Amino acid sequence: MTSAAPEGAQRPLRAGVIGLGWAGQQHVAAYAADPAVDLVAISAMEEHLLERFGQEHDVPGRYQDWKQMIAEAELDVVSIATPTFLHRPMAVHALEAGVNVLTEKPMAQTGEAAARMVAAAQKAGKVLDVSFNHRQRGDVTA
Repeated sequence: MTSAAPEGAQRPLRAGVIGLGWAGQQHVAAYAADPAVDLVAISAMEEHLLERFGQEHDVPGRYQDWKQMIAEAELDVVSIATPTFLHRPMAVHALEAGVNVLTEKPMAQTGEAAARMVAAAQKAGKVLDVSFNHRQRGDVTA
């Protein structure tokens, strides 16, 4: 999905999503619906999911290799919506490549893995965030 930024405005944020299970599909839909975001790339091992969501949301970049997506898609941010054991290697790789990261919860399998992710973000000067979306919902907070 590509949209032009209004004159004088910042350009849209270039976003990608790794993983197209339930959580990844929510990230894809949210990015596609946000006029401040260009969803430029998605990555999943399943070719049929890439085709389906790529067509449905007009995503130009479709990758079975997430490292290739990070290298080629010129992302500002990547959402990582994969099994937890993959969060650390994917996040560290993206951060080292200069891409901000939003990862699904839980952040990592261990405190050590989470600390490595934080260290990579600090070293790169990039943002690492964890999607704790329910903490912001009025219907689930006290």
